[in-house]
Amino acid sequence: MSDLQANELLPTFIGIGAPKTATTFLDQCLKEHPEIFMPLSKEPHFFGSAYHHGVNEYLRFFEGAERYNCRGEISTSYFHHPAAAGRIKDLIPNAKIILSVRNPVEQVYSLYWQSKRHNFYQSVENDINLTFSQALNKYPERLLEPARYHTHLKRWLELFPNEQVYILFYDDVKVDPKKALSGVYKFLGVSVDQGLANLQSSNRTVLGGIQPRNALIGKLYGFVYMVLNKYGFSLLKKSIGYKRTLWIKDRLRIRTILGAVFFRRGYPKISQQDKAKVLELFLAEIEGLEHLTGRDLSSWKSV
Repeated sequence: MSDLQANELLPTFIGIGAPKTATTFLDQCLKEHPEIFMPLSKEPHFFGSAYHHGVNEYLRFFEGAERYNCRGEISTSYFHHPAAAGRIKDLIPNAKIILSVRNPVEQVYSLYWQSKRHNFYQSVENDINLTFSQALNKYPERLLEPARYHTHLKRWLELFPNEQVYILFYDDVKVDPKKALSGVYKFLGVSVDQGLANLQSSNRTVLGGIQPRNALIGKLYGFVYMVLNKYGFSLLKKSIGYKRTLWIKDRLRIRTILGAVFFRRGYPKISQQDKAKVLELFLAEIEGLEHLTGRDLSSWKSV
C-alpha cells in the first residue's frame, strides 16, 4: 500500500478513553453520523496492545473509508498506555484527540464491575467473585491507572497542542447528551444538525452497569470466560488475524448473549468507606485536572 493510500485510510481523530466514561455511547453516535467513518468493531487497541500486528493490519479496520474526510476509532486503553500517545504522534501527528473523563470514584467502581464481567481479563484464574476491596489490592494498575487523568493528560498535552485535544465530561453527557455531542461534532468539523437528528431517531442513551445473577452463576461465567479467552479468541487471533477475530465476536454477539444469561442490570451502590478510600487516592488527580482544564470539579471531591 502506498503512502498516499494509507493517508486516505488513517483516522483523522482518535478517542483515547478513559474506560467507563460513555465511550460506547460516543462510539455508537459517531457511527450513526453520515459524515464520519468508524470501524464496525470498537476498540482496535492498535496503538496499545495490538501494535505488533503492524500498520497494514490496522488499516484493514478502515477499508472503505477513502471517501470520508472524518475517520476515527475509540480504544479506551490508549489514554493510560505508556506508549500510545507517542505512537499516534509518530503516525498521525495532526490527529484530533477525544478524551472522556468521569468522577474517578464512579469510574473505578464501574470499571470494577465491568472487569468482573470479563473475569478481570484472566485466562488462568477465576476471580469473578472478588470484592471491590480485594480487586483493588490484586489489580490496582488495571482498575486505578485509567483514572489518573491529570498524570496522563499532562503526558498527552506534551505531544499534542491544546487545540487538538477535546475533553468530554461524563457529567455533561448524562445531563444533556445533545449539547455534549454538539461540542464533539463541532470539534470534528462535521454537521451538528445531522448528528443530532440521528441521535433523536436512534434514542441512544448511556449504558448502565450489570452484575452476576448470583455468586454461583458468576463463578460459572468466570470459567466460561477463561475457556473462551484461552482456547477460543487467542487461537483465532493467531490463525485468522486480529480484525477478523473481532468481527466474528461482534457478529456472534457472544458478549450480549452471555450477558443476558449470566448477568442482570445494575449493581450495588459503592459503600461510603470504599468511596472515601478511592477519593483519597485521587484527590490530587482531580485538583490537577481542574488546573489543566479550568473546570470546577468540586462535586467530585465530596464523599
